[in-house]
Amino acid sequence: YYTKDIDIVSMMYPSYEWLTKDYLKDKRETRPLVLCEYSHSMGNSNGDIKDYFDIINSSNRFMGGFIWEWCDHAVMKNNKLYYGGDFFEKVHDGNFCVDGLLTPLRELKSNALEMKAIYQGNIKKEKLKTSLIPLNKYGHKEKINSIYKFNMTNGDLVEINIDNKNILSSPIKVNFLRAKIDNETPNIDDLNLIKNSDKKIINYQKKDNIVVFEALMSSKSTNIIKYKIEYRLYDEYVDINLKYQILKEDLYVPKAGLYFALSKDNNKAKYYGFGPYESYIDKHHYDYLDEFEIDVKNNLENNLKPQESGSRYYCSYVYLKDIDITANKSFSFNALFYDYTYLESVKHNHELIEDDKTYISLDIFNSGVGSHSCGPQLMKKYQTPRKGNNTFRITLKK
Repeated sequence: YYTKDIDIVSMMYPSYEWLTKDYLKDKRETRPLVLCEYSHSMGNSNGDIKDYFDIINSSNRFMGGFIWEWCDHAVMKNNKLYYGGDFFEKVHDGNFCVDGLLTPLRELKSNALEMKAIYQGNIKKEKLKTSLIPLNKYGHKEKINSIYKFNMTNGDLVEINIDNKNILSSPIKVNFLRAKIDNETPNIDDLNLIKNSDKKIINYQKKDNIVVFEALMSSKSTNIIKYKIEYRLYDEYVDINLKYQILKEDLYVPKAGLYFALSKDNNKAKYYGFGPYESYIDKHHYDYLDEFEIDVKNNLENNLKPQESGSRYYCSYVYLKDIDITANKSFSFNALFYDYTYLESVKHNHELIEDDKTYISLDIFNSGVGSHSCGPQLMKKYQTPRKGNNTFRITLKK
């Protein structure tokens, strides 16, 4: 390895620690390094370019690197795109060649936009500013004319009835999952553990307009997540406070928040946060903070293999047709015409069928996307923290 016949060092998908410690602090190593492959671009990906380039720009010994790869590969048949396994092959790699910055038709993906922003070198240290409205600003009577109904076995808010109409198309529930991205395939055991867990209500309290559920999620006799959800019910709004704690050591959890559906005519959403494109805690450097409007029909990104996409990071408020949403702390938000479990079950984007509902995600934290299908594990600072909380205010429009 240290022979003088080799002038340049190369590495494929190294960890950040290897670059900063094993390479830079190796006293025997004086040669420049180029990343022959890094930041694998499969699906919703490339959340690690900024972190790699912070390291690359820290020393003249780093030459840069080559993202794998330029564009998705797929086979066109009857004007539709297919990948490995679609032609009855016995040996194939599934959608593993669908791993580019661009689509097979050379359309830009958010992956490419993130690369462009960071390669331009105009990234400055972020000073995040929110437009949060303090929730205690509003004074409301505790008299409740709106009718709230709960599922007492799981703590879901099943109905919010206004004038004999339930504005919810599916219950408000606590959620820790999203449609699996390709970069979460190495975490599949953890995802299945969460998916197959049993939820048990361990405490219930009701006093005046306050309803509280505490729940324990367990699987295979192992406690994995504990949470407490408190509903404060008013005529004009409901405050939902969610506190969670991940109990199982080193469990990868995609997100933590609330999930529900509204009628499909909630087809536009105005929000303050990172935009105008999808944004995640580790992939938003091509975006900026401002007020934007989402057309829900166009919010799902054009990934050939459907997966989590379209989220908006660091939101202060969201305005929809039937409800307005704000919170004590900034949050991630998403609105799609597809349930996340359905998205995960569909192999190709041309097979997707829109639901008659608008699915809403309000997340205390939505993990980053990284590039773990080939690259290193998502950095801890971008993973859902071991515990967290936020209070969401859902204001009802009558």
